[in-house]
Amino acid sequence: MSAPQAINILNSRICRCGQPKLRRVPFCGHCYDSLPQEVREATWYRIGRGFEVGYKIASDWLKQHAS
Repeated sequence: MSAPQAINILNSRICRCGQPKLRRVPFCGHCYDSLPQEVREATWYRIGRGFEVGYKIASDWLKQHAS
């Protein structure tokens, strides 16, 4: 993921699941709450300092554990 893609994710008002989300956060509340704490923490890094990898880890986890 490039920095512009990461910025677009954080600026979006739609989560990867299609539900509304707040800007400046990567996921809606439902998706974020379903993540284990260590995966949540992976998304706390700044763009260019680990956010991209953390978002991929969290997205992959959500794909594998979709209910």
